[in-house]
Amino acid sequence: MAPMEAQYLQLSFRSAEKMNDPALLGGHYRPAELLGQGGVAHVVLATDLFSGRKVALKMALEGKPEAAEAIRSEFRFAITHRHPSLVNPLGLTGDEAQPIIIMPYAVGISEDEVRSLLRSSVNHPQGAWIDDFIIEILECSAFIHFCGYLYNDFKPANFIWKQDHGNTEKARPLLLDFNLVSRIGETLSKRGTIEYASPEVLLGKEPTTASDLYSIGAMLYDLFTGTPPFISDDNSILIKQITEDGMADLSNIPARLRDGIAALLSREPNSRPQDARAAAEAFGLRSQFDELVKLHAGFYLSAGKPPFSKELKKACSEYLTGKSEKALLFFGNGCGTSPNDFLAADLALSGYNVERIDGEETPQAISATFEYLQSPGNQIDTKKAVLIIDDITKLDHSERCRLRALLRQPVALPVIACGKRWISCDLSYHIFDPISNYSNYGATREALSAYLKKDAAVPENLSRASGGDPELIFLHLSSAIKKDTYDLLSPESSLDFPLESSPELEAAIERMLYPLDLSKQEMFAFMAAWGIEIPLILLTDFSTEQKNFVDILLASGHLRRGKDSIFFPSEDVRNYVYCRAKNEDRQRYHHYWAEAAEQYLPQGDDSIEMAAFHWGNSGNLRKGYNTNLAVATNLFKKGELGRANVFAETLVSISRNGGGTLPAALMISADILKQAGDYPEARRRYLELLRCLAKGSDQNIRAEAYKDMGDLYRSTKKPERALYYTRKALNHFEKLGLEQGVANCHNNIGLIFWVNQEYHKALESFDLALKANEQLGNFQEQAKIESNIGIIKEIMGKTGEVAGYFEKAYADAQKAADFWLEALIANNLGYYYIRHDELDKARFYLQKALEISEKISYTESTINALSNLGLCDLKSGDLFNSIDYCQRAMQMAKAIGNKHLSFDAQLFLSEIGILMGNFSLADSVLSSLEKDQIYIDNLVFARQVDVLRSRWQFSIGNVEIAQRLATETFGYARTVGDSRLQLEAQLALMATSMGDGNSIDQLRDLASEASKLGHNDLADIAALLLARQYLALKNIESAEIWLERAHSKSNQGRRNRLEGRLILV
Repeated sequence: MAPMEAQYLQLSFRSAEKMNDPALLGGHYRPAELLGQGGVAHVVLATDLFSGRKVALKMALEGKPEAAEAIRSEFRFAITHRHPSLVNPLGLTGDEAQPIIIMPYAVGISEDEVRSLLRSSVNHPQGAWIDDFIIEILECSAFIHFCGYLYNDFKPANFIWKQDHGNTEKARPLLLDFNLVSRIGETLSKRGTIEYASPEVLLGKEPTTASDLYSIGAMLYDLFTGTPPFISDDNSILIKQITEDGMADLSNIPARLRDGIAALLSREPNSRPQDARAAAEAFGLRSQFDELVKLHAGFYLSAGKPPFSKELKKACSEYLTGKSEKALLFFGNGCGTSPNDFLAADLALSGYNVERIDGEETPQAISATFEYLQSPGNQIDTKKAVLIIDDITKLDHSERCRLRALLRQPVALPVIACGKRWISCDLSYHIFDPISNYSNYGATREALSAYLKKDAAVPENLSRASGGDPELIFLHLSSAIKKDTYDLLSPESSLDFPLESSPELEAAIERMLYPLDLSKQEMFAFMAAWGIEIPLILLTDFSTEQKNFVDILLASGHLRRGKDSIFFPSEDVRNYVYCRAKNEDRQRYHHYWAEAAEQYLPQGDDSIEMAAFHWGNSGNLRKGYNTNLAVATNLFKKGELGRANVFAETLVSISRNGGGTLPAALMISADILKQAGDYPEARRRYLELLRCLAKGSDQNIRAEAYKDMGDLYRSTKKPERALYYTRKALNHFEKLGLEQGVANCHNNIGLIFWVNQEYHKALESFDLALKANEQLGNFQEQAKIESNIGIIKEIMGKTGEVAGYFEKAYADAQKAADFWLEALIANNLGYYYIRHDELDKARFYLQKALEISEKISYTESTINALSNLGLCDLKSGDLFNSIDYCQRAMQMAKAIGNKHLSFDAQLFLSEIGILMGNFSLADSVLSSLEKDQIYIDNLVFARQVDVLRSRWQFSIGNVEIAQRLATETFGYARTVGDSRLQLEAQLALMATSMGDGNSIDQLRDLASEASKLGHNDLADIAALLLARQYLALKNIESAEIWLERAHSKSNQGRRNRLEGRLILV
């Protein structure tokens, strides 16, 4: 709410000689007495004859052009940066030579009184307010810094020490006098007061936020001791004390404040807290500071230029030069008074007489404004005058009638009004809606840039939810800040916070719906039941009345028209309207849309999914069960787990209500959750399934449930529990005579031993499973098992046998006519050939895997193919193409809610970062992996990350840490028998000890071992390291031998060839 002092006329650029009474300033301010004078202005107490309130008029000193410019600059900053701890102006009057800022008259206690009050309270039980006092000063500086400015002159004289409501036991700081404010990074033309200026500013260096914090420290020192930290009548001596040899005496500072003030007064800027939050922490007041920032978050967001400020200025300029008898109405441009403050300041500083009706005006004040504007005696030049109305909906019918009279001749006063989007108003007006010319993404980007004072990546969910509406974006940001899901002051804070409803958001949307009567709101809810975008073909069976309603909603902006669809501009609005409808109405809407989807949409997965969604919410339980089961199963098979889970949850809900078989629903739901890595929830579903299967019921499903529980425990690295459930399933299948179930259990037992690094036992179980599937003629399962055997053989170093298993698996997948499996095994083959530096073969199989996967919409395999192609290009030296593949894989994995699929791509991306010298990229990717739970749960994966982290640490000069990580990984790999990981760790360790006397022999042994095990890519890297070693020893002949050995294969990667050329050079 605007302060009481601001509840009337705020901006006027009228010269006194034009008024009836030349003694008045600005037409209705009567000067009373001089309050004070500074370097650029003197301040006069005056009475506002309209409101009867006292105001302070800050008048530029006459005959000083620089003073006039300083006043205008101060006004522009102060009126567009509203904050409870800043004294914000009410308006501007005067003329070009002597501008006058109109300020609220605030009475405070003197500096000596506040010093006495602070010193008497600091150790008093009632002195807790001093913490608030310090926090308010620091938070006020944080606000200025967040907006991209420095204050440059913190000192006691620039504050009003206000005592609210007659409370004489404490004071509240209010900052004023903004004529030295500068943008961060801007060179100062004038420095602040020497006693409070930082050492670096006095030495002529560029000021920073730390410079302001020094000044705050000096000011607090003064307030608690009675003098600044350093004093001298000789400025040169004073500057020397501050910048060189002075030591501030902290003995008189209260003990609980001493550390904080000492930190702020550090002579070196880098030794001080670097921002206000760190300063608050130095005082032990971090949590109180953060709470105050959250309380004032709206002021931070709305300060400065509003969203679409350029478009707003342009629209106003065109309107003012057009001499229209209509008002200009601009919609939805942010929250609060930000756009109005910006526009009013810009017009006033351009020479316009600006009158303004605040959004919180009383009816009496509004009436007085109209009387003044309509009075012939006011002598306003309407050619250079404009009325700004903060909220047009606050005017009643009679006030709008008077407004029409102002718009028409003979007054013809231009009127610019602001209103919420979709308001209903009986005035004639031109509409300025900035987001109408933007996409949702573009409008969201503009709003975020204005609110956060920086360019920010636009989250898709925020763009979709808000539709780019600045008010909705503002409310989402405010809510996230209050709920600690977004840190306004942290540059590292992510905008990917969850979007949640709030009372403020719902109230804003409710206001948007005011213009719609009940029948139109019902139609709006009916449309909302479909979703965000409705194909026009679905409107085929609409009645004439329904089509008319749609046209009305399109005309009002509640709906928008696309090429072949109509859509809701905001997901927030759609959700609100839909959720407000009665349940029986929603079911009726969904039933209509389900039938429409089946009848009119082209046949395909999308139409089947849409029909299933609507049947699932229609109340038709049987139809909902069957369609959702089919879609969940299909999406699960394709690896699109996020979407599959949505339909599976609907399926479970329908089953609980009697729409279908609950065990089948629980089984598919648990399987999806397990595959997605949500093991706790998957376990709960499996246990519920087992409880659901009473004795004597379907034993087949019970056996499957035991098998899947075993697989879940395998995934969570609990081999004993995994074996218990899998063997229990095996017994059930054997009793039931289900040979395929028996074979599957042997296969799962093999997987359990594999995870537990018991490779020989794993191969024995896989052999049993393979023989059983050969007898059953199940080529599909044979292919899976053969592929697994190939992978284990490679881990064990039996690389000569691997290709045969993979090729056999690929052939069996083709026999099974299972495109999903064919794509999976093609990926395995491609990965195998990458590891053996046969990159042409690798690329052939990977392109095949990608082609099949995309054709059948097998998302999981598509991601794997992209990741592996990224690795292939990494090995061949095409790093930029590799980045493209890896980023595509990561984005797709995130989109389907399967983070595990992105891990390989992230590993490759971090390696690319290390190779390119982009260590910040590599560190960012590795850090995200190290924070994930899988880093703790999966030791194999964790050690792969550690190898790359070792290389990263070595690259940035942390040799000891690099050696420790490589050594730990080597020990782990040797323990579990992972030959490849062991060699990778050795290579990382070798890189850290290049030049040691033993390194050449060790590298020779490593190259020989890698070659013997068939890990040709690692053998080549070892050969290159040897060549470099010999080159450093000036043994060119040996270097060439090892270089030739690394490059002897015709399909050698381009990366190694390039490295070789660099060595020879």
